[in-house]
Amino acid sequence: RDDDQFRVVEAREDLVRQLDEEFDREVLEEAVARVRVRVTPKTWRVFELTAHEGRSGAEAAAELGMTVAAVFVAKGRVQRLLQEEVRRLENPGHDGT
Repeated sequence: RDDDQFRVVEAREDLVRQLDEEFDREVLEEAVARVRVRVTPKTWRVFELTAHEGRSGAEAAAELGMTVAAVFVAKGRVQRLLQEEVRRLENPGHDGT
């Protein structure tokens, strides 16, 4: 009997975790869509190369004809904008100030 209750609790916790993950994924996808249109294609490509493809700043700089410093500035800008959008989406009606 305790075993059955434990399994029910585990199943409920697993479902809650899955729903949280789905919500987080949807929030992130929406944030990505919003940020992508706010930055230049080159800035977005920097983010794709470094954050998603795992390329180094030097590799991204060489591919895009930028300095390494400019790559890190662009990547940081996209990350900051994504964080801001995620906050807005998770807290509608609050502007974060």
